[in-house]
Amino acid sequence: MDPLPAAAVGSAAEKEADEEADPPATGDEEVEKLTEKLARFIGDEAPEVETITLQNSSENQAFSFLYRPNSHRYRYYRQKLEEFQRAKADSPGALVALDLGPKSKSPPDAPEARLSLHQHGYGSDEEVDGKLGTWEHQLQHIEMDKMWEWAKQLTKVGIKNLVNKGTTSVDGAGFGINRPAKHSKEDEYEAFCKRRTKQTVCLVELRSRAASQASLVFLMLCRPGSPVHPVIEWGGSMQMPQGNPLLLPYTLQELLARDSVQVELIPEKKGLFLKHVEYEVSSQRFKTSVCRRYNDFVVFHEMLLHRFPYRMVPALPPKRVLGADREFIEGRRRALKRFINLVARHPPFSEDATLRLFLSFSGPDVQNKLREAAQGVGDEFLNCKVATRAKDFLPPDIQTQFAVSRELIRNLYNSFYKLRDRAERIASRAIDNAADLLIFGKELRQVALGSVAFSSALGSDTTPLPSWATLHLSTWASLKQALKGLSVEFAVLADKAVQQGKQEENDVVEKLNLFLDLLQAYKDLCERHEKGVLHKHQRALHKYGLMKRQMMTATVQNCEPESVEQLESRIVEQENVIQTMELRNYFSLYCLHQETQLVHVYLPLTSHILGAFVNSQIQGHKEMSKVWNDLKPKLSCLFAGPHSVLTPPRSPAEDSLCPH
Repeated sequence: MDPLPAAAVGSAAEKEADEEADPPATGDEEVEKLTEKLARFIGDEAPEVETITLQNSSENQAFSFLYRPNSHRYRYYRQKLEEFQRAKADSPGALVALDLGPKSKSPPDAPEARLSLHQHGYGSDEEVDGKLGTWEHQLQHIEMDKMWEWAKQLTKVGIKNLVNKGTTSVDGAGFGINRPAKHSKEDEYEAFCKRRTKQTVCLVELRSRAASQASLVFLMLCRPGSPVHPVIEWGGSMQMPQGNPLLLPYTLQELLARDSVQVELIPEKKGLFLKHVEYEVSSQRFKTSVCRRYNDFVVFHEMLLHRFPYRMVPALPPKRVLGADREFIEGRRRALKRFINLVARHPPFSEDATLRLFLSFSGPDVQNKLREAAQGVGDEFLNCKVATRAKDFLPPDIQTQFAVSRELIRNLYNSFYKLRDRAERIASRAIDNAADLLIFGKELRQVALGSVAFSSALGSDTTPLPSWATLHLSTWASLKQALKGLSVEFAVLADKAVQQGKQEENDVVEKLNLFLDLLQAYKDLCERHEKGVLHKHQRALHKYGLMKRQMMTATVQNCEPESVEQLESRIVEQENVIQTMELRNYFSLYCLHQETQLVHVYLPLTSHILGAFVNSQIQGHKEMSKVWNDLKPKLSCLFAGPHSVLTPPRSPAEDSLCPH
């Protein structure tokens, strides 16, 4: 390896300070071992790591000796490094580089240039950028940058105590020591530096071994004629996703085709004292049919909120313990059907084991089964691969987009709520119209039956017929026959009106209720975000600020060392809490962005609702018009006869031609 630049060399005073600060490395077996391990690793496997370490570890105390070339530890490191390099060069079993393309020589005093030239030193069908290289190299650079960021985050949020070491700090003891023994402050600081050096060396070794393996696979796969492009993985969680995972690739038809769940009432009520209603839940996707109670839905809803606190979980209908009439039970059945269908078609929910268990488990106690399945399983944040990297996929103006989307959804909810109310009134009027037509036909029949009784009384031998009755007896007979036929036609009209009202309830009102349930779930999610993770994050920051002020006060007032160390420990713990809350906050915004897309995917449902309403009106009026047209010829008998003074009604066109 080449010596460091002259800028890294200090003055004579600095040299003396370095020599005094670092004790001779050869006098400490542990320091010798760690330094020798670092030198062996750089000399044998990854010479470029030294350059990268110098660029990224200027503030790392564990590598401070690399910036002090006059220290004993640095000279010992250089000595071991040269020994390992000579041993590697003289080894007969050294690895021979594959001849994969043109080679270029690099001067010995330019490790960065050697690295940049080496990374493009193979044949490829792609055009190579002089600075960035091919897309594979750009991908590899991105992965390495992510690795360093990940390592820094691990340093911030990781556990400070080593394995099998102490967890408390007593009387000024350093990290990882149970008892203070007879250590001074300088001894504790030196022990701390040794452990930090060991941790950093292990981290760099892990990273470089992974980089070496990935580079070999990369070079082999990128040979000319290879049809497969490599995917570099860092422990699984650092795998580059295919496309942007923030975007949802679904359409409304794909969501509706995921599953169709039917919820029907079971006629018999169960229970010895308190009767309860059971529902038959049938899933088209799982091809199952199970019996569920309302309380089963309640537990299932709780498990969904536990597993997916940052997703749109639809609300359940209210539970009425006493006085549940038939209308309430039917309304709750419809609401449960909307709930389970929204859940079954939601992308994350549909792939979760909780949904499969609820729709397919036929055992006696599904509630305990759901709770047992949820034990030991964290929420979506702990199980999602992109949870800790959600910030990388969010747009820079995510807060503005969230505010705009929330206001848009609120306005949509208010408008569709009014549309749903008007649609309910239209469907209710159709059903009321059917009831009025049915009563109208029954009254006509009663008139016909009354006319028969009146004619029988007039035609009896014992009852003398008055003179006025004999003149209109034939009129009563014809009226009787006409009214009997008209009552049947009005019953048909009532049936058509009922069909139209039911169709509008199922195709218009229920779909509007489904869309409103989705919008309400989004509003509830926004409220959970603000009152939940966002509020907790703000409280954690406020608590951290109070701790920092307490720390400043304790430092100024020269408080006892034990209280200061306890306060420092609390501050470190609070920093970890803030880091976790910040990651959860970004993941919550990530989920909110996806749920907003899901609402927009459901927006075309409004056109289906409008089309269903128009088709219902056209079909209903067409059928009603046909019955009215069939009824009109049956009125002709009411106006027949030589003595009739009645005139048949004119059509609207004829009425418009006659002056009033």
